[in-house]
Order: sequence, then structure tokens, then C-alpha cells
Amino acid sequence: MKQWVVALGVLVVLGAGAALGVVARVTRQAEPRMREEVQRWLSARLNSDVQLESLTVTLRPALRVEGTNLVLRIKDRPDLPPFISIKRISGTGGFTTLRAKRLSEVRLEGVEIVVPPGRKADLKPLREATHAVAAVPVDPGTVPAPPFIIERLVASSARLIVMPRDADHDSQEWDIRDLKMEPFSLDAAAPFSATVDTPLPADRAAVSGTVGPWPSGEFGRLPIAASYTFVGDVGAVPGLDGRLDASGAILGTLERLATNGVVTSKAIGLRGKDAGRLPMTTDFEAVLDGTNGDLYLTRVATTLGESAFQTSGQVLREKGKPGRHVALKVATLARAELADVLRLLIDGAHPPMNGRLTLKGTLDLPPGQTDVLQRLAIDGAFELTRTRFANPEVQAKIDDLSRKGQGKPDDDTIAKVPSELRGQVRLRRQQLSLSSVVFTAPGATIEASGEYGLASEEMQFRGVAKLDATLSRTMRGARRVLLRPLDPLFRKDGAGTRLVVDVTGTRNAPVVDLDVGASIKGRK
Repeated sequence: MKQWVVALGVLVVLGAGAALGVVARVTRQAEPRMREEVQRWLSARLNSDVQLESLTVTLRPALRVEGTNLVLRIKDRPDLPPFISIKRISGTGGFTTLRAKRLSEVRLEGVEIVVPPGRKADLKPLREATHAVAAVPVDPGTVPAPPFIIERLVASSARLIVMPRDADHDSQEWDIRDLKMEPFSLDAAAPFSATVDTPLPADRAAVSGTVGPWPSGEFGRLPIAASYTFVGDVGAVPGLDGRLDASGAILGTLERLATNGVVTSKAIGLRGKDAGRLPMTTDFEAVLDGTNGDLYLTRVATTLGESAFQTSGQVLREKGKPGRHVALKVATLARAELADVLRLLIDGAHPPMNGRLTLKGTLDLPPGQTDVLQRLAIDGAFELTRTRFANPEVQAKIDDLSRKGQGKPDDDTIAKVPSELRGQVRLRRQQLSLSSVVFTAPGATIEASGEYGLASEEMQFRGVAKLDATLSRTMRGARRVLLRPLDPLFRKDGAGTRLVVDVTGTRNAPVVDLDVGASIKGRK
């Protein structure tokens, strides 16, 4: 009996050894065949020249596949860098999955995807961009069946580089982290989740959706449908202060993505000791050119404090420059409060004026590291109605001007007089230039032009004041009688009194001077 037990044990050991030898031999023979099959399939499916440095397969204790240095190059384009480069590939599965050619999980390391420039010269309208472009159909008979189905694809980091169509643009790079795709297939829309970088350097957006199927030629046509959220600190932009909450959706292809969303902030504004901050809500629609990162804003509706603005324009990247070049058209909607704008630009706690604002103009903000106000350029037309000044002394002067203009200098019931102002505005390097300005109050009209420094708060304006009343009727008591002979000297241009006035000093201490000579001669 002992001899039979020993003999049986020897047979078991020999059988196990033979089986392991067969497995090892089959594995060694399968590796080059599997490597060739992977290369053939990827080459045909993605129209690429494929190189895979090594591929090893182990079956103990479970199925494991290891690959190194997978490189795909677009056929007939030796001038382009590799389309896909992956330094290391590792996959796991079970014996049952080997037969079905399925891997339960694949991990990628050192992933870089370089998308060559598209062949379209311009973006198509938004309505076309909202429809994803289907991948180029592939004849199943010409492509071998994929060697594996991947139930879960993971990459801790990947770099997507989209080469620009235009020579004056840099390549657009996307830093993708924590990428997960479950399941993954080149021939279907694959669900994914990841985080990507945003224009705010310290903040990232969480993105999830589907990508694919992958086209076999023009990789800029890769379909994408996703939603995103992120919380950002705009303090990373010189001169700005506040935090943003953003959410939205994107739909289209890599080279042309339609996006919409909502951006909110509890308090946002310009950085500075006196600058104010206001709550903001922005609802937007835009088209993103994924080949260069340019954003074309088709509609932006912003509520800032109690004021509403409509915006459209472009947010463009410039070659060799950090940040974005913002060029916008801005117009006020039904409601806009002057005090909201002044809180942001001049004094957050005590805006010098209040009233209703109508504005139509352009805003240009080139990229740079200096404060926003030093780079900001504004051109446009404005109109202020129902305006009153917060400074009691300034408002008292407006009230006094209205009384005199109406020929009622002693009428104290004329108080807190509303005024109106319209004109052209131009802002460069924190210097505000006003031209064709017309200021009106009951009984008086002033036409002026000049400059105001946002940083220095110094002003220098020259204008012509026209009063309904004659010069003598603007005075009280004996002065009214004494000045009556001078009335004809100042009665010009259809006004009872025409005066040339200079306004200098600062916002809190304005100085008003009368140019008598110019007033009498009818000059400005």
C-alpha cells in the first residue's frame, strides 16, 4: 500500500509539473501572437502605425497582462509626433475572462495623447456644434476583433495635447487626472469621470460623461458629452477677489464643443482697499474650440448686485502668453444700478452716486500679470437717469444750480434734485475719459468733457453751462438788480445764461471755477 501511495504521489507531482510546463510553454507561445494581434487591431482601427515594445502574460495566481511603451503614429504623417504614447500597461482578469478575451481592469501610466490640427478653418455656428459628429464608420470585415474587452480602464494622470490649426496659437494642453472609464471600448461611447484643469491655475473641474466612439482618422472629431462642476478662487487673477461656483454641460467634438452653464459668486470684485464686492450670477452659452482653447461667448446674462447685463464676445489664448485675452460687447438690460458699478470701481461702502444706468460698449482685457484695472480698456456710450449724489455738499450744489437755473434761488423746496447724464466713456490704464457729456437738471444743462483718475480720484473737466434764467435772476436781493445790465452779455445760444465752467480737484473735494472771459465771448 505504501508503495502505491508513493507511486501515486510521484505521478501527481510529475503531472502537475508537466501541466505547469505546458502552461508556461503555451503562455510563451501566446505572448508574441497576442502582441501581434493587439498591434494589428490598433493599426487598422485607428489608422495608425503601432509599436508595442513588450507584452507579457502570466496565469498565476490570476491572469495578468503587462505591456511597455505602446506608441501609435498616424499613417503617412512622419512630421507629426506620436498620436498616443503609453509607458506602461497592466491588466488583470480571471481564467474565465481569458477565454472570453476580457480583462476586468487595465491601468495606464505615462499617457500622452497628441491630436493633430483639424482641417476646418473656422468654427461652425453653435446650433451645429451642439450635435456631436459621428465617428468615421469602419468596415468590420477589415478590422480584426479586439483582443480584449476592458471592464474598467484607469489612469491616475494623462496629458492631452491638441495641436493648433493656426501658427499664432500655442498647442492646447489638458491635464487630466483620476481618469476612470467603465467599461471602455473604442467602438462605443464610453462612460468616464475625471478632473481637468481650468483657467484658474489652483482649481480643477470634476467632469463626467461619455467619450467616443473613436474615429479612425480625424481625431479632432472625437465625440464628447459631459457635465462639469468646479469651485474656484478668482484671486489667482491679479486684481480680482472672490470665489466662484460653476456647473454646466458640454456637447460636441474635441475640435468644436458647445457648452452652457451657470456661474455664481456670493461676493466678487476688484482687489483693493476701497473696492467693493457684489453677489453675481451668470448664465451663459458658448462654443469652445478644443484645438486652441478659444472660447466664443454667444450669450452671457449676468446679474451683478441688482444690475443685469447682456454680454457676448471672445476669450482667446495668445501664443506665448499666460492667461486669456477677453474681448466682450456689454449692454445693460432692463435694470442696472449705477451704484453697483461704482461700488466695484471706486468705493464699495459709499458709492458717490446712485441712479439708473444704461450702457452699451466694449470691454478689452489682454492677458498679463498686472492688476486688472491697469490692463482693462472700455469704450462705450452711457446714460444715467434719476441720479443723485451721496455727498451732501455735492448734491447741495446740484440743488442750488437747479434753483438758480429756474430763477428761484430762494426756493428751498427745490431739493434733492434728480439729474441726468449721458456721454461717451473711454478707460485706459485707470484713466477715465469722458466726452460729449451732457448733464441736465431742472433749469440747467451742462455740456462737458474731461478725465477722471480711478486711482488718484483727481478730475479735470471743462464744460458749458446753460441756464433757463438770465444771470440776474440767479441772484438774490440787490445783486439781482445790479447784474441785470449784464444779462445780454451772457444770454447766448438760446439760453438765459451761458457760462463756461472748469471742474478740478478730487471726487470728495471738487473745485468749480467760472471762466468769465470765455463766457462773455461765447467760446468754450
